Amino acid sequence: MKKAKIQTIQPESSKLLIPALALARYAPRGATLVAGILMVEIGASFGTPVGITSQLGTIRSIVATISALTMGILSVRFSSRILLNTGISIAMISALGCIFSSNFGMMFVSYTMGGIAWAMIYPMTIALVGDLFTLEKRAVVISWVAGIPAVITVFGAPIIGYIGEWRHAFAIFVFPIALTSMILTLFSVPETEGKVKDADLLIGFKAVLSNKSAIACLVAQLMYSLLSC
Repeated sequence: MKKAKIQTIQPESSKLLIPALALARYAPRGATLVAGILMVEIGASFGTPVGITSQLGTIRSIVATISALTMGILSVRFSSRILLNTGISIAMISALGCIFSSNFGMMFVSYTMGGIAWAMIYPMTIALVGDLFTLEKRAVVISWVAGIPAVITVFGAPIIGYIGEWRHAFAIFVFPIALTSMILTLFSVPETEGKVKDADLLIGFKAVLSNKSAIACLVAQLMYSLLSC
């Protein structure tokens, strides 16, 4: 059996690769932080009860879960880099849509689009770590990729509270992070092989759904997305 080939990362791009992947993971999460802190203000600006406004997060999580089911199909058709950039682009469009929302319906659609971005970005960052780093380095890389977003949240929350106005928070905090993530990704993430011809996805889905451990993992992931997306 042939070993999987690990791609060589150019020194120039490797310096930015970990920050790029870390920011990419945070690109769809900035909106949830703003919505969590300024939920009352969002509802008030549209004359919508807080109980209804709070459902933004629930619908976004459902959209993310449904979108995640399609990633198995997309990931064998397109490279991880293309899917990651697409997810970041959706996160940027989602942030812009929230900024310029003239009614709650537009805000609803724009915000829930972030669930699609989340479903695309998270698995692709992990896939790229596996593709681009040797086994000895992956644990450290994953810790940085997962840890940097947590640090951004710790420092970002008081910044959002200080800004106070939710549109300004999207414009000053959410969109710039997503934009920076896109720029870093374009310059630092190399292209990877992603297309697989004649892949029988039905067999793969059947194998997963017939395995109790796999189903348990799917349920756990569903609960995680509902809590974190």
